[in-house]
Amino acid sequence: MVFKVTAFEWDDFNRSELSNHDIFGNEAETVFIGKCYWWKSRVVKGERRYRVTGKTFDGRFLTLVATIKSKENIRVITGWDAEDWEIKKWRSKK
Repeated sequence: MVFKVTAFEWDDFNRSELSNHDIFGNEAETVFIGKCYWWKSRVVKGERRYRVTGKTFDGRFLTLVATIKSKENIRVITGWDAEDWEIKKWRSKK
C-alpha cells in the first residue's frame, strides 16, 4: 500500500488508548514515515482497519491499528510494542 500521509486524526480516545501502551501520538506517527508492513485488513464497526508494524525514529518497533480516513489522513486507533514474530515479518519485507 502506497500513499502519502500528511495528517493524523487525534482525539482523547485514541490518545488515551495509546497511552495505555506507553505510546505517544507523535511516536506512532513516525511508524508511517519509514518502512512499514501492512497486514491484511478487516472491517470493524463498518470501518476497514489495518494493522501496521514499523520502527519509530527512536528504534522502537510498534504495531498499530489504524483506519484510512482519506488518501492523506490516518486515524490510529490503538497500538502495542511489536511481538518478535511481527518484527521478523517487518524485516522480511523488501
